[in-house]
Amino acid sequence: MRILCFGDSLTEGTVGVGFIPFLEELLPGNTYVNLGVNGDTIAGLRRRAERMQQRGDAAVVWIGTNDVLMYPDWDDHAESAAADYEALLRLAAARAGRVLAVPPLLADPALVREYQRSYSGATVLVRTLSVSGPCSSLSVRVSFVDIQVAFARFPGTEFTIDGAHLNNAGARLAAEVVAEHLRVASS
Repeated sequence: MRILCFGDSLTEGTVGVGFIPFLEELLPGNTYVNLGVNGDTIAGLRRRAERMQQRGDAAVVWIGTNDVLMYPDWDDHAESAAADYEALLRLAAARAGRVLAVPPLLADPALVREYQRSYSGATVLVRTLSVSGPCSSLSVRVSFVDIQVAFARFPGTEFTIDGAHLNNAGARLAAEVVAEHLRVASS
């Protein structure tokens, strides 16, 4: 399988540790295309995706953490973020037969409390659009990957270098969650 990995620094992995090398270890034999860019936002990734020509069998779309941190009053950003995320899912679906939508991740409970409004808003956006959004009428399946649940079982900063960017343990945990959904997608 060829898997396109769309995202920000959590995908690119040059700040902290990326999850893709652990995916390669957990699900060998696949080709993983790292399309992550540090500091990217939902709007930025949507603009980049419009120019991308890569094709795959599946796509992992993990974006929104920077939006959460940049727009703590989510109401000011919700409408444009929804339009951009919907377009992004359509673009990912056009390039892959299966799309995994991963919500933003803040692994430090203090950050979650500080950005609760935007963190909840972005999570609801990703969940809603992945379940009943733009691809629900297409032949492409979009699945919501609730990565936040896995990290909530182990609160604290033991999985990150700064509350958001992953360390080795966090990248491995993220890869395990994504790998489980990719296994289902390939069966």
